[in-house]
This record gives sequence, structure tokens and C-alpha cells, in this order.
Amino acid sequence: MTQTTLARMFVQWPRISRRDNPHAYARQVLSRAFLDHHRAKRSQEVVTAQFNDAPATGEDSDLRLTLLDALGHIPPRDRAIVVLRYWEDLSVESVAEMLGLPTGTVTSQSARALARLRQLLGQPAGPAPGNSLFA
Repeated sequence: MTQTTLARMFVQWPRISRRDNPHAYARQVLSRAFLDHHRAKRSQEVVTAQFNDAPATGEDSDLRLTLLDALGHIPPRDRAIVVLRYWEDLSVESVAEMLGLPTGTVTSQSARALARLRQLLGQPAGPAPGNSLFA
């Protein structure tokens, strides 16, 4: 945030240097940069001292690579919907808001994308019970 403040101050320096109190302006820019950072959706990182990740087994990593390859064969918007809905486990409303789409579009596109993925993975294209990609 300090670097952001310096960059913003550098751009406006000719105007700022003519003011009575550039330090107050710098504090205001720094506080706004701090608030902007914490308002952003991508600032949801949580710092922890320990890692809960376990090493992948061979079977899981093969499955992951197969799935990633199949995801590469569907259009980008469909891929985003499938990953957000089923990999990140977000609700239809959350995905619709993130992608700027109506909820009906997310629902229909996810159904079509799942059918295409099942076809690519050699599974029947019918609906699977429990909204699972591999059921």
C-alpha cells in the first residue's frame, strides 16, 4: 500500500507540492489505498502458520490431469462456470454475480458444460445424481 501511495503521489506531485500540507494528503491517499485493498474481492487471503494440504496420490493426480485436459476443450466461459460452481463450490448466484451473467444462464451453461465434459471423459451425457461430475 505504501508503494501504491508513492505512485499516486508521484503522478500528482506538481499539484500536491503547491499545497500547504502534502503530508496530510499522503496520509489520506494511504488510508484510501488501505480501504480499497480491503474492499477488493481478491484480498480474501488468510495467513496461517500451518499447511493443511496433503500430498496427492498417483491416482488423484492422474484424475486431475485428465480433468484439466478435458476442461481445456470447452469454451472459456463454460470453463469458468464449471470451475467456479463445482471446483470452488460456489452458489449459482455467486457465480452469476462474479461473471456478470443472469442466474438462468449460469444454470443452463453449467448443465451444457457438464454434459460436454462427460462426453469428453467418455461417460454418458445424461444427468448425474447429486450434481457430481464423476457420478
